[in-house]
Amino acid sequence: MDNSYSECLTLLQDQANTILEGLPAFGHRSICFTCGNSILRAARTYPVRQDRQERNILVRHIPLHLISRLERVCAACWRSATRELQCRDQQDSNRSSPHRKDPIGSSSDLNIPEPPPLPQQNLHTTHIRSNPTIMFSVYKR
Repeated sequence: MDNSYSECLTLLQDQANTILEGLPAFGHRSICFTCGNSILRAARTYPVRQDRQERNILVRHIPLHLISRLERVCAACWRSATRELQCRDQQDSNRSSPHRKDPIGSSSDLNIPEPPPLPQQNLHTTHIRSNPTIMFSVYKR
């Protein structure tokens, strides 16, 4: 065996033994966990901080074991999360608009007459059900 070969082999084995177990065994960590595209080649990326509301939306789209590593996302995923957040805020503001309906019982405020009470029905009347006579050429009831 060549001496340089054994030295290289020793260096590679030493490096392999010092790799942290938490890191992936292959690939790189510079990817957008939401879409899987490389962040290294992206023209623009955004940091995902803990205090941002966009993070809550992005977290729904990535596997649980990758949430702790979520640091940056590509511009497309960031814009998508921002749009979804804006739509949700718009829907919330529409729900809490001042044009809510009046509560029940305020019909006098709108000058709408109340309907007269329903006539009382006699609940003690009994209905006698007569059995109809069925007649066929073969069967008689």
